[in-house]
Amino acid sequence: DEYDLGIVRYQVDYEKYFMDTFREKGLQYRELWTFPYLAMLRVDHPAARKQAIRLMDLADSIALTQGDLYVPSLPRERCGDIGSPSRSIRLYDRTSEYELVAAMPRAYAWVAPVPTDMLTRYHLTLRPCVDNAVRHKDELIYRKQYMLSPMDELFLEQLAHVQAELSGLTSNPVFKP
Repeated sequence: DEYDLGIVRYQVDYEKYFMDTFREKGLQYRELWTFPYLAMLRVDHPAARKQAIRLMDLADSIALTQGDLYVPSLPRERCGDIGSPSRSIRLYDRTSEYELVAAMPRAYAWVAPVPTDMLTRYHLTLRPCVDNAVRHKDELIYRKQYMLSPMDELFLEQLAHVQAELSGLTSNPVFKP
């Protein structure tokens, strides 16, 4: 089966690799948004008291990392986790990430902006990290000959509304990168 649309998330540092791959594969692409990863913590985590954190504020914590965060053309060691945490748990499921951060008093995860209702449900908060300048980008991809359908356009319109809500969170002084 073929799919009509895809969304690819990558670190902006690797944009050339992804743009070259999209062109090589004959794909059209459209930037959806660019954003910093934020530290997601329990509201009672010691670092949550700060408006912005530093990597050293998380040194005694357990990092929950996604197992799929690497660039295929680079050696895995060049794509290390932010701050190279000494204690970490690797996950492959985003829902588990929320559950585990909520359940573990000294855990954190690097995430894209998260809707307020999700943070409230799990008693979590987001904090920017002063020494983490890494930015990420989401790109819409589709075959060159594909014409976006009215349903695709509706999906992108809804996605833009969610992005605007999440961008509002990151422009709030508490969440500024």
